[in-house]
Amino acid sequence: MAMNTPQPQKEITLSLEEIALQKALVKKEIADQKKRVSAAARRVTAPFVQKSERIGFFSRTLGTGITIMQGVFFGIKMLRKIRAFLK
Repeated sequence: MAMNTPQPQKEITLSLEEIALQKALVKKEIADQKKRVSAAARRVTAPFVQKSERIGFFSRTLGTGITIMQGVFFGIKMLRKIRAFLK
């Protein structure tokens, strides 16, 4: 059996300019990937957002209507109690 012996690694020397250039390239790649991911997420969720906006409109309208009806019923009850109190 052959044993795995560690191979001596070559010494890599990089200048500060090369490191800065690599860093800038990596940052650019990350920014591009973020743009692609956010665009894909928007494409995936777009149908749901449109439907939820429509649902939100109907629920707000329904909620407003129910609130108005509750106000009317409360007013009628108050008028009846005031009439009963004044009799």
